[in-house]
Amino acid sequence: MKKFKLFLLGTFITLILSSIYVEKNYLYSPFTFPQGNIDDLSNYSFWDFKKPIVMQAVKWDEGEQSFSHYVTNEEDIKNLLQQFDEARKIKAYSSTPAEDSGAKYSIIFRQVEGFKQVEDWDHDIAQGRNLIEFRFYENYDVIDVSGVHFYELETDFRQDIVSLLYKEKWHYW
Repeated sequence: MKKFKLFLLGTFITLILSSIYVEKNYLYSPFTFPQGNIDDLSNYSFWDFKKPIVMQAVKWDEGEQSFSHYVTNEEDIKNLLQQFDEARKIKAYSSTPAEDSGAKYSIIFRQVEGFKQVEDWDHDIAQGRNLIEFRFYENYDVIDVSGVHFYELETDFRQDIVSLLYKEKWHYW
């Protein structure tokens, strides 16, 4: 009986320590990993979302990169990933944005593996594996993933992205 109690105690302690490790080192756990668009797009698991993760946004005006910005707040990143995960997929999409679609935004969720100093620029650039990448236009309600998958861009999702981008200083090119 004593061995059984020690076994249960050991198992309980192992589960608690494992949970703490996953919480500290990964954006998701096996129980919280999104099961929508993120799961459909790739063969990702929660293991692929090792911290730190940043969201990089690049704005393109008239074909020229005008500025870039990193969002580093974990809760903001999880919120945006959740909204992307729940976006409604557009099945038969064949249209292209009109000329008055506005600026194009490239959004990249990246697992940071290091930073690189860029010559003639006073900021480091995050380097690492791109996890989720998509594009959208300022005045167009479609999210484009690699020109293959298309999703509806809800007004709230667009506002959440743009509000985060203007919360902090942009890096102008």
